[in-house]
Amino acid sequence: MHQGGPRRLWDELERIRTWLAVDGDLPVRGATVTITPDGAVTFSRKGWSATIT
Repeated sequence: MHQGGPRRLWDELERIRTWLAVDGDLPVRGATVTITPDGAVTFSRKGWSATIT
């Protein structure tokens, strides 16, 4: 397989597959959600976090 572009999508899929195999669900399920006054949303769980602005 050849990957190109700004993101390595196959690597992203492998990481998701690993989460499912280890935890039995995706990291966002059961995550803590924080919403700031300016509307940024942060999901966090088990050392993982993502912010949507």
